[in-house]
Amino acid sequence: MRWRAGARCGRGGVPDLAALARGLLPAGVAVAGGRIAAWQGVLYPQEEAALTRARAVRRAEFTAGRVAARGALAQLDVASGPLPRDPRGPVLWPDGVTGSLSHGAGLVLAAVARRAVVAALGIDIEAAGAAVPLDDIAGPAEIAALGGRDPVILFSAKEAAYKAQFALTGRMFGFRDLMLMLGDAHFTAQVPDGPAVAGRWLQSDGIVLTAATLPATVQPIA
Repeated sequence: MRWRAGARCGRGGVPDLAALARGLLPAGVAVAGGRIAAWQGVLYPQEEAALTRARAVRRAEFTAGRVAARGALAQLDVASGPLPRDPRGPVLWPDGVTGSLSHGAGLVLAAVARRAVVAALGIDIEAAGAAVPLDDIAGPAEIAALGGRDPVILFSAKEAAYKAQFALTGRMFGFRDLMLMLGDAHFTAQVPDGPAVAGRWLQSDGIVLTAATLPATVQPIA
C-alpha cells in the first residue's frame, strides 16, 4: 500500500495517517495524528510532571501524543482531561477507555476506544528499513516467516501486540516470548499463558504501521 500523489492530506500537510490507521483497526476506534510538529499544545500540570528533565525532542513527542490523544478522545465524546503516565510507562486513560500512543519517523499517532468495543489495543509506527536486532526479538521460525519483508514489520507488530496485551494483563516479558505469526497484511501473536492478539500491518512510503486488538469479550485481568 502506497500513498498516492494527490492523496487526501491530514493535519500538517502530510497524507492522512489517521485514515491509514483506521483501516487497520475495528469500527469504533478513534484515531488522530500526523507530523509531531503539527500536534503541539498546552499540557496539564500532571503531564508536565513527567517532563522535568526532558530534552526538546522528547517534550515535543510527549506533547504531540497528549494533544493527539485528546483529539481522538473527543471523537468518542470523552472529556479531554489530564492523561498522566502509569508508573510503568503507559498512559492512564479515562475510565472505560483503552488506548495506545506511538511516535516514529517524525510522526505521532493516538488510538482510543471504549472498552465495550475492544478490551485493549496497541499501535506502533516505525521508520521502514531501520536496523532491527532480529536475534534478540524473534526465534528462527519467526525470522524465516519474514521472507523478503522488512524486519521492521516483525518488530513493529510485536510492539503493537505487546502494548495491547499489557493494557489487559499488565505483564512484562521479552519480545522473544511473544510468538508472532506474520501474514500478508495481518498477524497474530500468542501471549505466554495468555490471550491471542490479532493485528494488521501496512508498509507505506517510509513507514511501517501496525495495530493490534483484543476483543471486548476478553475480560481484564486484575
